[in-house]
Amino acid sequence: MTVREFRSNRPEFPLLLAGMLFFGMLFGGCASRNEILRFQENTEYIRTTLDTLGLNVQNLRIQMEGLQIQQERLAEQMVTQSDLRQYKAYMSSRLDDNEVQAQMISAQINDLSQRLTGVVQQMDELRYAPKPKPVRYDSTEVETLAVSMTSVELKELYDQAFADMSRGNYDLAKMGFEEYLRLYSDTELADNALYWIGEVEYVQHDYQGALATFQRVIEEYPKGNKLAAALFKIGLCQMTLNQPEEAKATFNRLKQEHPATPEASQAQQRLIEME
Repeated sequence: MTVREFRSNRPEFPLLLAGMLFFGMLFGGCASRNEILRFQENTEYIRTTLDTLGLNVQNLRIQMEGLQIQQERLAEQMVTQSDLRQYKAYMSSRLDDNEVQAQMISAQINDLSQRLTGVVQQMDELRYAPKPKPVRYDSTEVETLAVSMTSVELKELYDQAFADMSRGNYDLAKMGFEEYLRLYSDTELADNALYWIGEVEYVQHDYQGALATFQRVIEEYPKGNKLAAALFKIGLCQMTLNQPEEAKATFNRLKQEHPATPEASQAQQRLIEME
């Protein structure tokens, strides 16, 4: 071990060195009384200085431990804040998804209500209609019956797609509604089928595709029963796609064109949130 290493590893080295010099001078007979007193004073000064340095080191160690604790607490706070932001974002996403699901359920209920009303009307017509007389069908009438049977099959196609959507089988539902529109695009349920395609795309986070589909509902079925719902969903898509000005314009249009609808109230709430 070198002298430098010894000094660095042994904090009492100055006192040891002073003692060696003291005894060397004492036994060598070359030290006067004044020199001995002066040496003792120096030794006491060194001892006091070492004690002070020891206290300073201890204080520094305490300060470092305090800083380390503060750093750990700050890190914990940063993690907590980060987790809180992530949790808020997660909850916001969940709330948006829940809102979409609630809107889909509400729209499905309205759709079923409209179809049930139609069924009741048909039943009333059949109940009070005169009993038909037996007739013989010619070829033209047979073709008409065939078309009627095809209509029944297409109705089943719509119902199956609707059931798939209700169960969360969105890909199958979209395929079913698209097939329905391909075969039967001019019926009273056609605008509903197109609207549900947009809903499926929205739930699957294809906001650009959903936006285009809902716009088709407005353009292709201007007298349909899904105009207010489609406009509201257009506004939501525009918000998600970072198009706030377009979304505001859409919500205001919805309020003006369909003021007495639930979608108009929802649009007003969105406008307030965007201010």
